[in-house]
Amino acid sequence: MLTRIAKADWRHRRRVLATSDIHAHPDELRAVLKAADYAPEEDALVICGDLLEKGRKNLETLRLVMELAETGEVCTLVGNADVTLLNLLTGDSELRRQAQARMVRNKGWWGWTVWDEVCAELGLAFTPEMDFEAVIPRARRHLAREIDFLAALPTVLDTPDRVFVHAGLTTPVLSALEGRDNDPLIRMDGFFHDAPAFDKTVVAGHWPVSLLWPDRLSMEPLADEKRNILCIDGGMGVKRMGQINLLCFAAEGGGFTSFGSDSLPRCRALAAQSASPGRCLRWTNRFVDTVRAQGDMSEIVQGGERMLVPTAFLYDGGGGRIACDDVTDARLEVRAGDILHGVEAVEKGIFCKLNGLCGWYDGPAEWL
Repeated sequence: MLTRIAKADWRHRRRVLATSDIHAHPDELRAVLKAADYAPEEDALVICGDLLEKGRKNLETLRLVMELAETGEVCTLVGNADVTLLNLLTGDSELRRQAQARMVRNKGWWGWTVWDEVCAELGLAFTPEMDFEAVIPRARRHLAREIDFLAALPTVLDTPDRVFVHAGLTTPVLSALEGRDNDPLIRMDGFFHDAPAFDKTVVAGHWPVSLLWPDRLSMEPLADEKRNILCIDGGMGVKRMGQINLLCFAAEGGGFTSFGSDSLPRCRALAAQSASPGRCLRWTNRFVDTVRAQGDMSEIVQGGERMLVPTAFLYDGGGGRIACDDVTDARLEVRAGDILHGVEAVEKGIFCKLNGLCGWYDGPAEWL
């Protein structure tokens, strides 16, 4: 797809709301919009791409976003996960071949894809051996409205105060991007670390913020004020502790407030706990050297340092290596009565999230 830049001036609106990386979780999207008191007649809404994949309600999510676009001032940007479905249904033979391979790979990784849902609505079952080319014409007819919507999505939204994009920008000069291949702007994993400074704040998703925070494991949006960069992907559908982040900006300038929504079980802390710092292990340093199982916890060694992690977090990383999901051994600061979002409960305590920050709580709790 070629880069298309949309422009909007929403200074007459009460607020500008921004979210990203819904990843087929419509219930969490509805919940976070409700938490922010989203009012279509007063607010503007930007969705920075990746509506699809990694969840099990792809078509419901896509149709929900289409409904939002019909009832309010909404700009949805295209993400790399969305392009895969579009390429499968409308691309040339090479793009279709690549998209087919990606769908098969995604099914192997996640166990479910948007193509499962497309096939189900056609009365079929998606198998890696299926004849995609025989199904695609039927899918095109069935999803004509959805295809038109996806095909019309811009890559970048330029507003007076901010620029919105799925993954990042390769240059501050937006005019240099118009009409060029948009792939770098929707698949830029290293944007936060590698980007230059911008005149306006660039709001981007794509890369979970849990991989970006330098000193903690957090799902909250991360800002670099010196370079005017704001990363908002809460890892929904990708991380065990993932959430959908929604930022609310004043229509003109100023800071933002943030809301998060996830599907994790809740518990109430019955005792206070003081915080203690700890190590963070992330997907970018996921491989561990040795493992010694201790029931529902395992001792791992990585780079000569030892750490206890939930055994359930360990998995086959390929090539005979063991990997571990994002985790920390830091303890959260908790007050009695705080509502914790439980990620994993073990004998040691609860690995959980409080206001987007991940860590351990080892006191008594009441599950809600």
